[in-house]
Amino acid sequence: MQGGLAEGGEGGRIAAFLADSRLAGERALARRLARAVEEGDLPADTDPDALARYVMVVSEGNAVHAAGGANREALHATVDIALRALPRADAEA
Repeated sequence: MQGGLAEGGEGGRIAAFLADSRLAGERALARRLARAVEEGDLPADTDPDALARYVMVVSEGNAVHAAGGANREALHATVDIALRALPRADAEA
């Protein structure tokens, strides 16, 4: 992903395709998170767009670290921290 985004070849078409694909995934996740807010699975004040961005940043960052040789334990530790940071509907009660 990083290499493709930095690649300037083909008039930037590869970078644009990758950016568009990433954004499409983020938007799909935001729609699902909005539904979770509506259904009470996430707190009512959750910003689905910001949360989707957060999840994607953690996921993409972990992918970069994995490609760089990070071990499974280190990657899981990052995910564990990220999961603790997520809003919880039951925390409102």
